[in-house]
Amino acid sequence: MATIFQTVGRWLGWGGALREGNGQQSGLPGSPLTEITRSLDSDGALQIAAVWACIDRRATVIASLPMFTYETRDGQKVLARTARLYQLLHDSPNSRMTCFEFWRAMMMNHDLRGNAYARIDRDAAGEALALWPMPADQVRPFVVSDGSMFYEYQIDGRVVLLPADRVLHLKNLGNGTVGLAKLEFMRSTTDESAKAADNASKVFGSAGKPTGVLMVDSILKPNQREALRASYGELASTSTTRLAILEANM
Repeated sequence: MATIFQTVGRWLGWGGALREGNGQQSGLPGSPLTEITRSLDSDGALQIAAVWACIDRRATVIASLPMFTYETRDGQKVLARTARLYQLLHDSPNSRMTCFEFWRAMMMNHDLRGNAYARIDRDAAGEALALWPMPADQVRPFVVSDGSMFYEYQIDGRVVLLPADRVLHLKNLGNGTVGLAKLEFMRSTTDESAKAADNASKVFGSAGKPTGVLMVDSILKPNQREALRASYGELASTSTTRLAILEANM
């Protein structure tokens, strides 16, 4: 059952996968699936083998596909090999990257964050000259009252405002305006994987040995207890498995 805060939030246009409204656009879920979960950023998620494998495979396959542009000549669709846009999309989008590198970066942002952004450099006539990927975590999309969009790009301590015609925005599943924040929607699953990895690291770090219990038939002096712990310390050497000593036939 929705809480009164969630209900009021929907009336005011807060959060939720299908939220629509002016102002900053957010692809965050309105409420978590489970209460006690931690949110992993891109770096944390990529340390999960399954996440890395999926992102790498999808990005590599899509970046390997050739991208063409066409034009119409005498009623026929032909490759526009001499067009600037063809060179950007098929050959090299900017002076620093190949098309393969560009699209891999775009798809990684798209699949991890639900949105991929690239800044479009244009000449005085408006023709695209270069495409530069912008990390999704550094971009915030806004919708203004007339329905148009602009993008706030934070880089090197500066904030740059870009109109929609200066940004290539690829959206994953969402409301059509912005893609959903995939990692936040997968928080329960990624948190479970992270906790499993953490627990496995502790278990294997102690050689997988269970907690030990020593029973003696007399009360030990403090120095005797320490001597026993030292003698049998190899049974448990981490904080997850400690050696217990029960005295006087307890």
